[in-house]
Amino acid sequence: MRDRIQAALTFEAAVVKSGVRTEALMPLHYLFATQGELGRADFKTMTGLGDRLATSLVSALLQRGFVATHSPYGSLRFAIPRHALRFYFPVLWPEAEQDQALLDGEVGTMSIPHRKRPH
Repeated sequence: MRDRIQAALTFEAAVVKSGVRTEALMPLHYLFATQGELGRADFKTMTGLGDRLATSLVSALLQRGFVATHSPYGSLRFAIPRHALRFYFPVLWPEAEQDQALLDGEVGTMSIPHRKRPH
C-alpha cells in the first residue's frame, strides 16, 4: 500500500499541483497502517518539512481528501479521496489499468514510419 500511496502523492504533486507533496508519504502510510489518528504536530514532524511548508501540506491534504479530521485543529486520520481510488485500488478502477498499460508502452504504441521528404 505504501507504493500506491506514493503513486497518488506523486501524481498530485506533478500533475494536479494542488500543494500535496510526496513528503506526506510516511505519515499517511502510518495512519493507514495503524488505522488511528495522529496529532497535527506529530504529522508535521513526520514529514520532515519546516513548519510553514508542513502546515500548507496538511491544508492541501485536507482539501484534497487524503486526511480527515473532526475539528479545525483536531487530530488527523487516513481518508480515501475518490480521485485516489485508481492508485489505491487499481483492480477496482479498470481505467487505471489501461492508463498504466499506456504509460508502460504496452498498448497502442505502434510506431509510424517516417517518410523522407524529397529535397
